[in-house]
Amino acid sequence: MPWSPTIQFPHPFIKVDYNRAPTDKINILSYGLVEVLTWSGMRNIVNEFRKEPLGLPPLHIRQAVRIMIDEHVPHTYCWSPSFVPKPADWPAHIDVSGFFFLNLATDYKPPKDILQFLKSGDPPIYIGFGSITGHDSDRILEVVLEALKTTGYRALLSGFETDSDELSDNILKINNCPHDWLFQHVVAVCHHGGAGTTAAGLRAGKPTIIVPFFGDQFFWGSMVSKSGAGPASLPGKTVTAKQLAAAFEFVHDPKVQAAALKISTNFQNENGCEVAVQSFHAHLPLHKMRSDLEPTFAACFRLIKYDLQISRPVAQVLVAAEIIEESELSSHSTYGWSTLMHDGTFQVFTRNFKRAVTKITNSVHRIKRSRSAHSSERKSSDDTQNNSKNETINVGHSFKNELALYGKIEKPTKEEQI
Repeated sequence: MPWSPTIQFPHPFIKVDYNRAPTDKINILSYGLVEVLTWSGMRNIVNEFRKEPLGLPPLHIRQAVRIMIDEHVPHTYCWSPSFVPKPADWPAHIDVSGFFFLNLATDYKPPKDILQFLKSGDPPIYIGFGSITGHDSDRILEVVLEALKTTGYRALLSGFETDSDELSDNILKINNCPHDWLFQHVVAVCHHGGAGTTAAGLRAGKPTIIVPFFGDQFFWGSMVSKSGAGPASLPGKTVTAKQLAAAFEFVHDPKVQAAALKISTNFQNENGCEVAVQSFHAHLPLHKMRSDLEPTFAACFRLIKYDLQISRPVAQVLVAAEIIEESELSSHSTYGWSTLMHDGTFQVFTRNFKRAVTKITNSVHRIKRSRSAHSSERKSSDDTQNNSKNETINVGHSFKNELALYGKIEKPTKEEQI
């Protein structure tokens, strides 16, 4: 669901009254309201986590509610851009990729009762709300059955607690069934409006009736209605049999069916997973993440003297070879978050930093002692061994879990040095 402020539509968690203010103002303000309410409930949990494990300063409400905006945190929204286009006021670091789909029907073998029901008459309407109906499930079932009785349409009921023997011949109760298979065989779908179910129904080109109960379900109901692929959503708390019967008639309109098929065609031309992966990589600061001396490794340290960012293995080799001192290593950050600024002062992670420096210092001392021992052994060794082309030195094991590099580093022979 959208969580980035826009004037195009309100936050999905907010029910707005456009009679009180201009649409664009209400829409944009709705996101700030949700952030404030969310932070009020999560503040203590988040700040305790920042303080203890991470060693970070607590966030003030002014920082918390705007952190995603002020830090320009990349977002990839996984819905179809042809169904809900990216708002024009969203910046470049926010993308819309397309829906993600799992093809679960590849090896699916439908039960005989479903196959027989589908062959025995016109394509039915799929009706299922999962466990969303809650304590109101009995009333919702009565509404559904009355609407079907009024219209005479056939239906597949999913998720309702009812005895199959009590249902009329034009209704079949079913258990869990892959939507990507089932929705190919129905005339329309009626559900609570979850993002996944909505996408599956439209992908199959089926007109959609949404009976929302909470959250972003109202948002998807609004988008379906706006696209012409379904009627206005019917809130679950107030829906009546008369309203639902009218919706059943609505989705049989050829214009509505054509609108749903058009959306399906657009979906077929999109690859949400591929675009999302591309979006993820496009927003990575790779130039700050790679080691300058060995780009296949991630940069973890900075050598200010040489203006280089280097990886743990490279740092280990340089320290072990006494090319640099451990004091020349500083922590490398791929991104500077301004929320680390508190009262105008940069909060250094003192505790964690001291621990890291202590570990590195102790490890370097162990390597120096190890090198000294190796040096004494080499002085008493045979000259032919000293001139061996395959001479190697072990490095990295003292830096296990710190500046880790496992294996051996080739040491150049005298001939190679010449």
